[in-house]
Amino acid sequence: MIHNIELKTEHLHRSFNHSYKPILTVESGDTLQLTTPDIQWGYSKAKGEPKEKLDSREQEEVKGHPIIGPIEIKSAKPDGTRNTYK
Repeated sequence: MIHNIELKTEHLHRSFNHSYKPILTVESGDTLQLTTPDIQWGYSKAKGEPKEKLDSREQEEVKGHPIIGPIEIKSAKPDGTRNTYK
């Protein structure tokens, strides 16, 4: 299955924390399509267009890079890693 994750504040945060609720649950082997903001938390569809500014859904005090997720994988086991790049 292909999952398209929209670029919006509800999907972004600045830090890792096991208490963050998943934005999506997928099966192993599913495909994710997503767009990431730039390092200044901005995004524009084309060069020269105004940037949309985004923020963290968690409102952490720490400043950090934009992170999309978390994404839960149903069949994932503790301490397991699943990375597939095409």
